[in-house]
Amino acid sequence: MRIIFLILGVLLVSSNSFQAFAQTEVEAEEEKVLDNPSTNPELYEKTRMQKLFKDRIPTWSLGFSVLPFALRNTDFRSGAKSTANIKMSGISLYGDYVLLNRFGVFSVGAELADYISIPAQKESFEQLFPAPILSLGPYASYQFNYWYNQWVAPTVKGGMDFVYYSYKYQSKEVKGNRFIPKFEAGFLVFLNFLEPSSAGNLETNFDIRRTYLSATYAVAMDSAKTDIDLSDATYKLGVRFEF
Repeated sequence: MRIIFLILGVLLVSSNSFQAFAQTEVEAEEEKVLDNPSTNPELYEKTRMQKLFKDRIPTWSLGFSVLPFALRNTDFRSGAKSTANIKMSGISLYGDYVLLNRFGVFSVGAELADYISIPAQKESFEQLFPAPILSLGPYASYQFNYWYNQWVAPTVKGGMDFVYYSYKYQSKEVKGNRFIPKFEAGFLVFLNFLEPSSAGNLETNFDIRRTYLSATYAVAMDSAKTDIDLSDATYKLGVRFEF
C-alpha cells in the first residue's frame, strides 16, 4: 500500500512540475513575441490581447468628448426674445478608476466640461472669465464588457454636476451655480483590432492598453431653472484611453 501511495505522490509531483514547466515555456514564448512587435505584427497583437485579457486588465482611463449641440434648448436671452438665441457647443475631459472588472466593468470618476458659444453668435453675448458655463462632478459608470476582444460595449453613466454660469447678454449680467444630475447611455467601439501595430506601439510607449471611440446620449435635468434652464439632452462623441 505504501508503494502505491509513493507512486501516486511521485506522479502528482511530476504532473505539477510538468505543468509549471509548460506554463513557464508558454510565458517565455509570450515575452519573446511581446519584446519584438515588428517581427510579426499579427502574432504580436494576438499575444498582447490575450495577455491583456488575462493579467493586464486596465485599471483606469482618460478620455475626452465633444458636444456639438449642447444646451440647444436653453434660452440665454434673459427676456430679450426679439433677438436670436445663442447656440452653444461643449468639450469635456474625464478620468475614472476601475473598481470591479468582473461581470462587466464598474468605474467611478470625475468629468470637467466647458461650454462656449459659436463665434457667429457673439454680437450680443459676452463671455465672462473663465467661460460662460463650466461643469464639474463625480460619476459612476458601467460597461457591458464581458469577453475577450469584444468590439462593441454598451455603457451607462450617472452622476451629479456642479454647474457654474457667468455671461452678459445685451449688457445684462447673468451669473449663478447649482447642482444638476446627469445620465448617459451609449456604446464604446474597440479600436485595437483595426490597427494592431499602432495599438501595440501605444501600449509599449504610453502603456495605453485599450482604445475606444465613444458615442453616448446625455441627459441633464435642471429642477431649479433659476435664471436659465440648464436641462439638456445631447450627443457626445469622443475617444477613451484605458491604462
